[in-house]
Amino acid sequence: MDRLDTHRPDRGSGRRLRHHRVGLVAYAREYYDSLRLSLDGVPDGIDLAKIEQAMCRVEGVAAVHHIHVWAISTTENALTAHVVLSTTERLAEVKAALKATLAAADIRHVTLEFETAAEHCADLRD
Repeated sequence: MDRLDTHRPDRGSGRRLRHHRVGLVAYAREYYDSLRLSLDGVPDGIDLAKIEQAMCRVEGVAAVHHIHVWAISTTENALTAHVVLSTTERLAEVKAALKATLAAADIRHVTLEFETAAEHCADLRD
């Protein structure tokens, strides 16, 4: 008599199916992140209006415009912006405070262009 029971279901098949399902979900998330990254979309969890408000709350900042936020990888976000200062006397302090504010919002690659209120930004078309 043969001890191999061919009618008994493979108990490992359920585990393999769950494993493949988990892998598929992870792949789908990576695909979505990569697609958004390639289209230069604003990263999930980033609210441009809130970012602008937070930047404007920094002492010495009169206004912010031309804000662009994008993902430079699936784990790192970047920002460029024009910052209008009420005075340039505290430029280094304002810059450090802005970078700290943005780092708290998970934006660590920052490029800022500083302007004074007396200047008229050539890029500003309001």
